[in-house]
Parts: sequence; C-alpha cells; structure tokens
Amino acid sequence: MRSKLILFLALAPAALPAASFSLGAVLRVGGPTEAELYLGPSAGAPFTAAGVFPGWIDGVNHNFTLSYNASTNTALVSGNWLGIFTSSTSWVVAGGSPSSTPRDWVINAGGIRLTAENNTAAASSISIQNLSVSGAGFSTINPASMTVSQNGTGTQTVANAAPITFTTPNGGGSWVLSGQVRFVGPFASSTVAGDQLRAAFDVFGSDVAPVPEPATLLISALGFAALGVWHHLRHRRQVRAAKNLSIQPQAKTGLIAS
Repeated sequence: MRSKLILFLALAPAALPAASFSLGAVLRVGGPTEAELYLGPSAGAPFTAAGVFPGWIDGVNHNFTLSYNASTNTALVSGNWLGIFTSSTSWVVAGGSPSSTPRDWVINAGGIRLTAENNTAAASSISIQNLSVSGAGFSTINPASMTVSQNGTGTQTVANAAPITFTTPNGGGSWVLSGQVRFVGPFASSTVAGDQLRAAFDVFGSDVAPVPEPATLLISALGFAALGVWHHLRHRRQVRAAKNLSIQPQAKTGLIAS
C-alpha cells in the first residue's frame, strides 16, 4: 500500500497530451440559389452553410467575420450586406471543448487562399482587406490584404506565404478574425457563380500544455525521492534477511554416547 501511495505522488503532476482541433470557413460568390458561407472542420470539408441575403453586390466591400467562442467551443462565420443584413452559420468544433485555459492557434502558410476560376465573365476578381484578429494582445494580420483575378480562363490562386500564430490567454480563449471581402465581375452573384470566386480559411488550435507550479514540482521530486529510498531500504532488508538465513547453524545429527 505504501509503495502505491509513493508512486502516485511521484506521477501525479504528469500532464496529459494537449488536445488539437481545426476549423475552416469559405466565403464564395455563390449564386441566386446557392450558399455563400460555409463552415466546418476545414475549408475543404464544409459542414454547415448559409446564404448571404440578398447576395453579394458586385464591386462592393462587405464585412465578414470568422470567430471562435471558447466558452461554448463554437465557431461562427458571418457576412454582412451593406451594414443592413447579417447572415451567418455556426458549428460546434469537433475535437475541441469549452475552455478558459490558454490555447495556441495557427493559420499555416497557405491557410488563407483566394481562388478565381473559369467563368463566363470577361474579368473577375476576389479580394480581402483589413484582416485582423481581435482579442487580448492580438494585432493586424500580415498580409492584411490579398487579391486574385483572372480573365475568364484558367484558375488563379494566391495565399499567405508565412504562418500566422496567436495564443489566447487564461480566462478567455475567444477570438474574432474580421475583414472585408469584395467580389468583382458582371453580376457577380449570377454570371460568376458557385466556387468561381472563393476565399478559404483554415485555422488550427491546440490546448497549451499546463506548466506545473513550483509546489507541484517539489511534490513530484519528493515523491520520486521517497520512491527511491523505499526501494533502497527494501533491498537492504532483503539482503540482510538472506545473510541471516545463510549463517544460521545447521542442526546436529547422530547419537550421544552415554
């Protein structure tokens, strides 16, 4: 029983591996009967969708946000129509959990991608401007603006060249990525449709592994020391018992003469 208690004290501070998860969002030109917003575990695997009402206007900047709520483990993507209507869709992040502990977040190189594909327009483009992440200690993203265009044939893509990382602090953990998106092309919501103009975002998060406090480290050290002493004393007792057994006198045999 004593050995189990000492072993528990020694191993108690060991931290579990940090949980990791991802979320992805898409802003796309869509169409009269198509969704313009997508959200899920990655930009390539959307799970929920919503249509921007009444639809993106050609050549106009529209506000958008991609956010994460740490208290509910919920992501949300939204698009705003001229400051009048806001459309959005939300998703409970698979693999994540409600938390108020610090988390590391990263948008890898290539995690923000703008794509302009074949369409019937003479020219079209998609651009995002004024990208920033709001929250304690966060700042404007570099690059803050990106644009891609094409002239009716082929596919053009641009992406962020360097990773974007940030850490959400204790007691919070929520963040909001915001900016403006602009679709350019004749009747952008109909002639240019579907995924022909598309902005994709992939974000990865992981819990920050807890750092043991000094008192916890001291308990751990004392536990391992006690475990070593216990094994040493046990070994000495076993050696002493073996020696005592080996030097005990042998019982005499034979008859005693009278």
